Amino acid sequence: MSQNLVEKIEYYRSMMMNLTTNHSFTSNAVIQASQKLDEYLNQLQKSKLKY
Repeated sequence: MSQNLVEKIEYYRSMMMNLTTNHSFTSNAVIQASQKLDEYLNQLQKSKLKY
């Protein structure tokens, strides 16, 4: 499960970096990618706390 989360985290991290080259940090696209990234980071953190 955590490998899938790591892949999603990498995907959204990369997407966010790419988006910020053409959009401001406060644009909807960047905010949505950031929120999704936060969600997956939180899930990963919670899964690591269980062990």
